[in-house]
Amino acid sequence: MEGLFALYFPELLPLYHLRIYVDTPDSVCFDRRLRRDTEERGRTAESVRQQYEETVRPAGLRYVRPTAACADLTLDGAAALDWKVEQVLATLRARGLLRR
Repeated sequence: MEGLFALYFPELLPLYHLRIYVDTPDSVCFDRRLRRDTEERGRTAESVRQQYEETVRPAGLRYVRPTAACADLTLDGAAALDWKVEQVLATLRARGLLRR
């Protein structure tokens, strides 16, 4: 299961074999959203900035960021993808959840 609220509901946590949280600095999150929303969705930079500051960031701080405490593994969302994949694979192997 993946998504912003994958670790939010306590009753689901025991069902997961491995809980991963991707921790990404706010500046990186905003830059990615700004690029996506202006290039792919035709929004203005100001509308993206306003929405991010008024709703997206406050909601993330209130509901999503605290779920990091429920993770078995926290990954750096700004780091190279190949290193993150290696971290996940190594953890899966160590837990006996991945066959070679």
